[in-house]
Amino acid sequence: MARQNHVADLEHETLVKVIKAFLSGDFCENAAKIPAEAQEIPNVNKTLAEMQNMTAHRCAADMGCIVENVPDTDTRRCAESASERTSFDMPMLSVSKEVCNRCKNNQYVVTEQCQGCLARPCTNCPFGAIEFINGKSHINQEKCKKCGICAKSCPYGAILKMTMPCAGVCPVDAISKNEEGIAVINHDKCILCGQCSVACPFGAIMVNSEIIDVLKAIKAGKKVVAMPAPAIMGQYNAATIAQVLSAFIKAGFSDAIEVAVGADITTRNEAHELAERLANGAPFMTTSCCPAYYNAVRKHFPEMQEFVSHTLTPMQYTARLVKERDPECVTVFIGPCMAKRIEGYNDAYTDYVLNNKEVVALFEAMGIDPKETEEIHADDNASKQGRGYAITGGVASAVGSLKTCEVCPVAINGLTKETVRQLKMYAKNRKADGNLVEVMACVGGCVGGPGVAAPIKKATKEIQDLMKTSEDLKDY
Repeated sequence: MARQNHVADLEHETLVKVIKAFLSGDFCENAAKIPAEAQEIPNVNKTLAEMQNMTAHRCAADMGCIVENVPDTDTRRCAESASERTSFDMPMLSVSKEVCNRCKNNQYVVTEQCQGCLARPCTNCPFGAIEFINGKSHINQEKCKKCGICAKSCPYGAILKMTMPCAGVCPVDAISKNEEGIAVINHDKCILCGQCSVACPFGAIMVNSEIIDVLKAIKAGKKVVAMPAPAIMGQYNAATIAQVLSAFIKAGFSDAIEVAVGADITTRNEAHELAERLANGAPFMTTSCCPAYYNAVRKHFPEMQEFVSHTLTPMQYTARLVKERDPECVTVFIGPCMAKRIEGYNDAYTDYVLNNKEVVALFEAMGIDPKETEEIHADDNASKQGRGYAITGGVASAVGSLKTCEVCPVAINGLTKETVRQLKMYAKNRKADGNLVEVMACVGGCVGGPGVAAPIKKATKEIQDLMKTSEDLKDY
């Protein structure tokens, strides 16, 4: 697995320790010891005490606790709560006020690059906010109206706009600051895309995990079935799909089935739905397997609702197949993001949702390497197209491959403030740049989700290599 920064390292290492604590047989006692094991990171502006506190909050999220509800995080108490609970609490995102850096938001500042030049183009400020201290420019924040004229006019690029990283990436402006300067998520506006959790350089925004709930079900002897989405194959170098499925069996799951099988059902149904809609005069249809997009439509541009596909997602079809085989089993979707958690929460056939990072941590904690796992589970013979759902353009390409109608695809490669405006314009004008608009909430597709462990390029190549060895989908 490729982790790329200290936040990702801490997230992974803490999760591995939490899983090992559960597997040890003395969960509460061993979980309580984890924060004390935290160490200072050289050249990082965090003391040992702060690192230990951050680890404690990360443990709480890994155990499925809402960090805001336990400000003085007691890791032992969180472990006890996780052991006893029978249902999962909302919301799924937590912000640790102790970890939050209280970043400045939407504020222009003059850096040391200011040359104190003769021209003073920054004095073009229409609000008189530019002052001079020791011969260099300074911005009076009380007068500044955040217009950015000074930044555009500086020939040295010495004036920068400071933005909260989490708020900057939020496509629907669901993050603000409270009186203390701490990031606050407006859950009524949040679409659960999870981009903020990756963007925060301090790891203050944490996703509450269901890994302990899944492990409890396995420990209780229940038939727990893993349903890995197509993006899973982007996480393991040189492992076959059969080896990855077998790794789940080795980890204690009763069975494993590719969600790409459900994707094939989605493709067939959606191809016919598109053909029927276009025949009835619809200007276009949007397709997406991402609940973040559905949440965006419901909360921010409901006028798009009539253009949203009615076909179920691959997760939903796969969960139904599994429950039809064994109604008493426990279904666990394995995906690349957080948004699927809300879909699973609302789907009667999906019991739990884990992301790829959690599974990578689980395998490491149990000493399982998929590429060295004996193939005790055959693959599910999913199609090339179904396995391609993980990358941008894959869904539309799959639908077009069945040739039920002429498909003119449009790819929304990641939900951003700009692409949200684009989608709103499509809905307002009742016209798009094509007749099938594929919306991926994450850049690159599911392989770029906040719950993946491998870099996008590497994961994309792994998916593409797998597709080359897979059969084409047939419409029947």
